[in-house]
Amino acid sequence: MPLGEEHQAYVVQVRSGDRVLREEIATTPEWTYSAAKRNEDGTDGRFVIEVAQLSARYGTGPFTNVKVGD
Repeated sequence: MPLGEEHQAYVVQVRSGDRVLREEIATTPEWTYSAAKRNEDGTDGRFVIEVAQLSARYGTGPFTNVKVGD
């Protein structure tokens, strides 16, 4: 559990360019972008996953990201 927070929560965004394809709240430090979700979102195999911790006191923290695909 994060220091000073009652609950763990993270904002997970999947982006393609400036467009958010999917945004979900994760309550554990794990999240899976399944083939079904990728198909539903219409990704072409290249996307960026961004994650930020949510704080009850401060709101959304800074995002970090990872690029997937070439």
